[in-house]
Amino acid sequence: MPAPYEVIVGPANVYVAPVGTAFPAVDEEPAVAWQLVGSLGSENYAEAGVLVRSPRNTTPINVLGSTVPRKHVITTTGLEIEFDVIDASAEQVTLGYGVDPEDIEVVATAGSESRSFDIPTSPIPFQRAVLVRIEQSPYGEDLNSQLQIPAANQLGNAEGGFMKGDPFSVKHIWGAVKVVGEPFATWVFQDVAP
Repeated sequence: MPAPYEVIVGPANVYVAPVGTAFPAVDEEPAVAWQLVGSLGSENYAEAGVLVRSPRNTTPINVLGSTVPRKHVITTTGLEIEFDVIDASAEQVTLGYGVDPEDIEVVATAGSESRSFDIPTSPIPFQRAVLVRIEQSPYGEDLNSQLQIPAANQLGNAEGGFMKGDPFSVKHIWGAVKVVGEPFATWVFQDVAP
């Protein structure tokens, strides 16, 4: 992508892996443990893109002698990755429903095969480490950036319609959770080529 490099335009790819999987260096391909979400990554994401949001709730500290707050305190902080996947393969739909793709049951019958999975009803949401990889950096050409989340729950509503003109899609919203001894999330920007 030509200069100005600090203006990043274009797709990102999202990967998930079991919690505790080592993150790749920003200039390396993710290891086999990292599963690309969408069989073709960003080519299976809706045009709205991959949204990164960090919602915060604050409380103002008000005092008797003034009509304006003296201070604000942050009471909650979050981090969410949201995108719609337009890949109806069982391996991808399971992730949208918060199911481990390893739980897909393959049944072979005479001349046929099917794949199925049970929709979960557990109050404990599915959890994975999440990696958002952008093949651009604000520091130069042919460099990468990535967002590393050690643990996140799939919170998106698995909603999709079958209609003329629009593909079936499943919404992913990966909400970060704190892991003891790990950073909540980390941005990494490559600034020098290897």
